[in-house]
Amino acid sequence: MKRIISLVLILIISNPAYSQTFMTEEEMMATMLNVTISGISIQDDETRWSFIAHPHKKGKPKGRIDGIFGGEPYKSKWYIKKGMWCENWGEGEACWKLEMVDDATILPYRDGKGALRNPWKIEIES
Repeated sequence: MKRIISLVLILIISNPAYSQTFMTEEEMMATMLNVTISGISIQDDETRWSFIAHPHKKGKPKGRIDGIFGGEPYKSKWYIKKGMWCENWGEGEACWKLEMVDDATILPYRDGKGALRNPWKIEIES
């Protein structure tokens, strides 16, 4: 019985469908810039937010963000550090490892640890 359970666990763990792959710096730069990213705040699970991350003029892995949080516009900065997408709002900052779930869904992991309960969406214009 132990052998069967071990075999099942090995198959589950080794199956790529069960393991996340975090985005590389290049993938983040290609995916996150000049598109609208939106989501729902984890602070209250209600407040909607969105932003557009603008690239650095010289192609560096940093730039500025124009966003809306709960209907209020804001500006912040983004940068990539140690394989994580980071944002600095002036009064605080946070970093996430990003997993591309499908063409329009990103699952962020705060500081590369546990996944946030509210995924981010790439708003695809039709």
